[in-house]
Amino acid sequence: MTVYPIWNTNIGGSSTPSMSSFTQSSPSSEGPANVFDGSPSNKLLQFGDQSVSTGQGLNTGFYFTLPQGSKVLVGYRFATATGGQHRVPLTVSIEGSNSGSLTVGSSWTVISNNASTGLLGVSGSSSTYGTYLPINNTIAYSSYRILVTGKYTTSSSSNCVEIGEMELCFQDNCTNGSLNNMTVNPVWKTYAGGNSTSTYNATATGSYPTNEGPANVFDGNSSTKLLQFGDQSVSTGQGSNTGFYFTLPQGSKVLIGYQFATGTDGQHRVPLTVSIEGSNSGSLTVGSSWTSISNNVPTGLLGVVNSVSTYGTYQLTYNNISYASYRILVTNKYDNSSSSNSVEIGELALCLQ
Repeated sequence: MTVYPIWNTNIGGSSTPSMSSFTQSSPSSEGPANVFDGSPSNKLLQFGDQSVSTGQGLNTGFYFTLPQGSKVLVGYRFATATGGQHRVPLTVSIEGSNSGSLTVGSSWTVISNNASTGLLGVSGSSSTYGTYLPINNTIAYSSYRILVTGKYTTSSSSNCVEIGEMELCFQDNCTNGSLNNMTVNPVWKTYAGGNSTSTYNATATGSYPTNEGPANVFDGNSSTKLLQFGDQSVSTGQGSNTGFYFTLPQGSKVLIGYQFATGTDGQHRVPLTVSIEGSNSGSLTVGSSWTSISNNVPTGLLGVVNSVSTYGTYQLTYNNISYASYRILVTNKYDNSSSSNSVEIGELALCLQ
């Protein structure tokens, strides 16, 4: 993919091309091709405006057109480079475009402004990835522009910025039915960090109906569903602390995001928060086998609780560890009153790296 380096460029403004020389430039071996080469040991170094006394390297960046066509960018991850903490970018702006005139400022639509790079916690380490970060974006763009708006050291002692690598997470990185034949193990009365209690096929406490079982979670069809009754002996919150675990058939992967869909029976059964855990153990019923990734995080379904078989918004985890198995547990739902005796999930798509 061709990456076009720019300098002296502000969000919403026209793109000013940079060149391979000193001021406004990148060194010949540290150019834009290194941003997406898969190796954080290579880097893009940009000097930017050397006539200013502070903030040299700011308002530099790059833009690119995706070779595979328009895609919805839902998250990203940066890596530090090799030149030291003072050159680490801390914030960026992200814009998208479906125009053919990418040097024109009005061609770009703002997606995120002054968004974190996720590199602050690893700014002292070379060639090291930061955390995955989500973007609140639902629009597919064919081109994207990234501009550095803040860096670790803005004093005159730091004359540039550098990026070791950037990874992009697009909406179609998610599984969306490709895990249809994977075994999914339903559980109830199970808490984050606790042992897994297996559920069964029935219409009673701790069970699920015959045609509404765990195989429906990853079948690619939001019109089918997993319905779980959970503990029917409690007066409120029936269906909470249910869920499922599974082992990925393709081996260990980093779960960086997910998207739930509602079921078919209405808002009272919609799960609103879940816990997410990962494991590389073979003893998946044992609580100590699981490592917490996210606890009480949104399902993204609150905005679509009144719609059946409807996908919510993509949610990204802050996970950079590869796990062979994952466990998802419902921690809260829309209606916890006694009038709602279960939870249901129409579908779950996983974004795996």
